[in-house]
Amino acid sequence: MMSVKLRITLITAVLLLGVSIIVSIYTLRAQQAELHRESIRKVKLALSMLSEMAATPLSKGDVLALAQIADGAARGQPQRVCIADKRGVILVDSKHSLYDQTLPALREVARTGTAYVRSVDDLLEGAAPVRDYEGRLGGMVYVTFSSRQTDQASALVVHRVVIFALILTCFGTLVAYLLGSYFSSALFPLLAAIRRTSDGDYSTTVAPTGMTELDEIGQAFDKMAGLLGSEVRNLGLLNRLAGDLTGAGTLQQFGDFITAACRTLVGGNAWLLFGDPRMGAVEPAGAGGRKRPVGHNDAAFLAVNEMRPVSIGEEADLPPDSPVAEGLMFASGVVAPLITPARQAVGVLAVELAGRYRPAPGGQDETMVMAVANLAAPILATLSRSWTQQEALTALAEILLPEEVPQPEGLEVFANSTPADVSSGFGGDYYDVFQTGENVWGIAIGDVSGKGLDAGRYTAMTKYVVRSFALEHVSPAETIAHANEALSAQMGEMRFVTVFYGVVDVLRRTIVYCCAGHLPGLLYRAASDDFVELEAGGPAVGMAGFGGMSQYSQATAQLEPHDILMLYTDGILEARSGEDEYGLTRLESVVRANARRSLKNIAAAVTGDVRQFAQNLVRDDMTLVLIRLAGGVD
Repeated sequence: MMSVKLRITLITAVLLLGVSIIVSIYTLRAQQAELHRESIRKVKLALSMLSEMAATPLSKGDVLALAQIADGAARGQPQRVCIADKRGVILVDSKHSLYDQTLPALREVARTGTAYVRSVDDLLEGAAPVRDYEGRLGGMVYVTFSSRQTDQASALVVHRVVIFALILTCFGTLVAYLLGSYFSSALFPLLAAIRRTSDGDYSTTVAPTGMTELDEIGQAFDKMAGLLGSEVRNLGLLNRLAGDLTGAGTLQQFGDFITAACRTLVGGNAWLLFGDPRMGAVEPAGAGGRKRPVGHNDAAFLAVNEMRPVSIGEEADLPPDSPVAEGLMFASGVVAPLITPARQAVGVLAVELAGRYRPAPGGQDETMVMAVANLAAPILATLSRSWTQQEALTALAEILLPEEVPQPEGLEVFANSTPADVSSGFGGDYYDVFQTGENVWGIAIGDVSGKGLDAGRYTAMTKYVVRSFALEHVSPAETIAHANEALSAQMGEMRFVTVFYGVVDVLRRTIVYCCAGHLPGLLYRAASDDFVELEAGGPAVGMAGFGGMSQYSQATAQLEPHDILMLYTDGILEARSGEDEYGLTRLESVVRANARRSLKNIAAAVTGDVRQFAQNLVRDDMTLVLIRLAGGVD
């Protein structure tokens, strides 16, 4: 890339060369015209002297004498001198070759009666009339001169003009180079500052050069770089704020992020007021449900109603100490509405400035507060729905997956559900332990298809439908059959639930069970150190057209001391490590190795081994229910 110095030098050189050429051409033409006029003057002078000195007739000697006189008068070297009569016929020729002839110049003089001069090839020729004392035409004189002398003089002029042009161009180029060096060296501090700024150093300043104009440019650049640095810093803070807000788990945490950002961006204290002020009240973040009433003249109401930031302070939209909402007023501040792209008001952002030092907000304050508000509004609207849904899911989980289950006399029961490492919402698992008679307990585990709030709703429905029919019917098969009839009318075509339901008689040490599309129960026989799968039952519950009363069966299994019955969901067996699944064989190995430990420790060993196998990337909830006759722990 060409430097500034080189550009100045080349441009100046080209301009000077052009000027030199123009001046040279003009000078050359002027000199050549002057030489031509001088030649014509020489011819005319010779003709004038010859015409006055001539008399007719003249002898050859007279002609030669006249030629010598004309030569001396014109200070040239005539090539030929002729005397002609008044008709233009040559009488005497100094070259002795044109006797009795005529020439165009002579004919022209005969026709006009005036002198005639012209340039022909390398000669200058002229003719003039010769008159007697009475003014009558008596004859003519004719003379020619060589133009070689004029050409030589013209060549000399050309030579001098070319030398002058070259000298002027070289001198001008040198001057341009020196000027370019001077000005480019003065520009170096500015160029260096521009390069540092482009590399992200916005704190750089331009060193003074001593040149007023350049120093003014440098000062303007310093100011621009400072503003640009501030904008870049603010943009970075806003981008970081967007990430923080998106990850906020509560309204209180959301408000804390907003407060910290406003303190950095505008140096003010911020309040996030949740809700639409036009409805009469707003709720501060973290206020524990305590709402603040809002009047029609309060800044919060005006900001949302007019959908623009409202300033408070001297010469602002509202005077100092105007209320934002009840119990909150500023001497100086900005209140910005939180409006989603769908024009839904979700709250206001109120920022109090230090009134002592900033009696009125500036335009930059309003811009930054509004930028934070515009960023926060759609995120807050989305997260508020998520928080509401999460609260509902949390409540469902507490109902469907309680941390503690009843402990029947003579029986150990442990139930636990471990969330997936890669969660996509509520998993649809549930377990239930409830008494159906004296020393008789119902044990259920289920898994609804799908995830999220809908899955949670159907899971809750399944839990209580199964429990309700279990209290009416002793038989697990009848309980599941009736539950299927009730749930198939409520669930959609693509929705179903797998259920394992068993009735444990503590005194008889038996379990009567029905497995409706669920993974078979796994019964560890301590005496033989092997496993039995409890799989009698039928199709999943809730599938319309399937699972009539006759399609569900039940079976009975005897429980011996130290035997362990494990009910589980597919999140355990289907955990993956690459292309491999955890599988039943691994599960049996872990249970066998920990069979003499407490049920809680067995459950921990299972979930720990699954996580280790899946490298802590379990993609489904792991739900376990373990049952053992009391006294089975060493």
